Amino acid sequence: MRKARSARGELVDFDLLAIKQQLATSPVPVGVDDRRRFIDEKDGIRQKPTASALNLGAEAAEISAKAKIKAK
Repeated sequence: MRKARSARGELVDFDLLAIKQQLATSPVPVGVDDRRRFIDEKDGIRQKPTASALNLGAEAAEISAKAKIKAK
């Protein structure tokens, strides 16, 4: 157990912080995500569709290509 006092004098548990960080960065299980989506839809909350990075990259390339043609 790595515990220390902060500059404010509060007790800080570094092992607990490391565990919380691992839980926060781990991906959400599929079942949990499906359940959350079902509850949100039932309550009337709509999810914004997420654009994939490939679609965004393709759109950016298309826009820059059009800008180069117009610049000539």
